[in-house]
Amino acid sequence: MESLLLQVFDPPLPWKRFSGTLGVDLALGLLDSRTLYINFKCADSLQDMIVNLRMSPQRIPGRSECIRVHRGMLRAYLEVQPDIHAMVYTQGLQRVVIQGFSLGAGLALLCGEDLARLREQDPRLAQLELTEHGLSCVAGAPRVLYRGGDSELFSRRTRGMLRVVNHNDTVTRLPHAWMGYRHTGELVAIGTRRLWPFSLRSFLEHAPQSYLGHVRTPDYRDTRNSNPFYRDSLIYTLGVHAGLMYIVRSLLRLGVS
Repeated sequence: MESLLLQVFDPPLPWKRFSGTLGVDLALGLLDSRTLYINFKCADSLQDMIVNLRMSPQRIPGRSECIRVHRGMLRAYLEVQPDIHAMVYTQGLQRVVIQGFSLGAGLALLCGEDLARLREQDPRLAQLELTEHGLSCVAGAPRVLYRGGDSELFSRRTRGMLRVVNHNDTVTRLPHAWMGYRHTGELVAIGTRRLWPFSLRSFLEHAPQSYLGHVRTPDYRDTRNSNPFYRDSLIYTLGVHAGLMYIVRSLLRLGVS
């Protein structure tokens, strides 16, 4: 699992920013004559944060089936979909490895479902391996799929993708289940689950260093020395908590008036 996560965080192919409104960063290319490699990069810009915040469900366009997913991620994936489809038809291709972390994990799940559906419809891709080889893996994935409609089709098509979750990683709990979203893929849980995950330390456990630390050492703990995001995560979490308190106080004032 460690070697697989290292590849997810540091792909063997260079990142390339694909032109478009959202500018998705993607490692896309052939590892050899038979293997196509796809890795979606995690959020690292303001545009990426906007993609994350567009959480309303949207039906995947151009289909008779009704599958609704995270709006922001769907729009980001559709920008690179033509480039990925073009590579899938490379002569002699036998397998596709799909990976991603954080926001990239959500895009990778959309990609896995999309290519599985393409394989179902096109006899030329009938022998193409997508998840059967055990290398298609995502880490720190937020929820992507919206309940209802034909959502079970999406779950079935992504069933073989490994979804690694650091148990107290807050990002993997977003969007919240009460908003109608659910996880897909094969869960691989690491770390020890706490009763209350929404703490100052929970944002730290979304960092790649934390994922690798929990895989290498069962009793791993995030500290200033082991996790370079320690200070930034604490500041960010304090800001989030302060913002939530401000909203609650404003609502209470409205109720009183």
